[in-house]
Amino acid sequence: IFMLTSGLYEICFVDAKHGVRSNRTWLMGHPLWVIDLMQLFKREVTDMHTSQLQQWQGTDVKGGRPKIAVLVAGLADRLVLAPKIKRLIKPLAASGCDVELFISAVGMGQGSKVVWTPVPNSLSALGSEHLHVAGAIHALAERGKWTLRFCDLDSGPQEVLSSIPIRNRPKRLMAYPLPEHETGLNVLRRFKAIEDLMKQVQDAELKDKFTYDLLILSKDDDHWLGPLNVTSFLQDANHVSRVYSKNCLGYGGINDKTLLFGRQAAEVVLPRLFSDFWMQRPELET
Repeated sequence: IFMLTSGLYEICFVDAKHGVRSNRTWLMGHPLWVIDLMQLFKREVTDMHTSQLQQWQGTDVKGGRPKIAVLVAGLADRLVLAPKIKRLIKPLAASGCDVELFISAVGMGQGSKVVWTPVPNSLSALGSEHLHVAGAIHALAERGKWTLRFCDLDSGPQEVLSSIPIRNRPKRLMAYPLPEHETGLNVLRRFKAIEDLMKQVQDAELKDKFTYDLLILSKDDDHWLGPLNVTSFLQDANHVSRVYSKNCLGYGGINDKTLLFGRQAAEVVLPRLFSDFWMQRPELET
């Protein structure tokens, strides 16, 4: 569920061969949605950070290099990290981008295993990659000239049951009804982890007085087969207010396996992705 304003925030589908397909831009939401988003921005924390974004937008703290944050949230048991580093992060850094990685993973063996069941006697991806400790990832970051900004490979499962309204519950995830369905609970857990990672992004910006140009949100088990050329996205005059998704497997919505956010679009969506899940809005019924 993404809160995007018609005319201000857009989802653009991306073709792997031809880059951004502007003729397939999909405007989401409703004109009244702008009012609701402005109400969100009036909240104390978000309003403070939004004003700082405006102040620091384009601040040249890295010698003019594009600043990119990569966010990965999920389970350590299924976290495929080596291809992300080899084919996404390292090439971006080599191309002149300042890349910072944020990871939050539920510790090995701590997932629910109700919906996703590990293969018996198998070695986890992190174990086979020898990246199951933060120090190993730091070493790769130093060699590749990118930054591991935040890394938690042993977090506990997110507590989400207390967020589910008892009365007047809005219609959400009707295919995976809450709180009974574990898949629906896992969606909430991932949203909460992403929201927490976004707060780490905000803290990094506040601490060092800069803003990221792009945020890449990649699922834990995404296996990258090749590099991502961000030049065409940065050349898009409206990239700061756009979300880019792969132009396949939409199933009536968008493919959320990997999402590329302009900085303003990320600020609208990610800091309250979990907190506003139960907002009483008919547009959010699913």
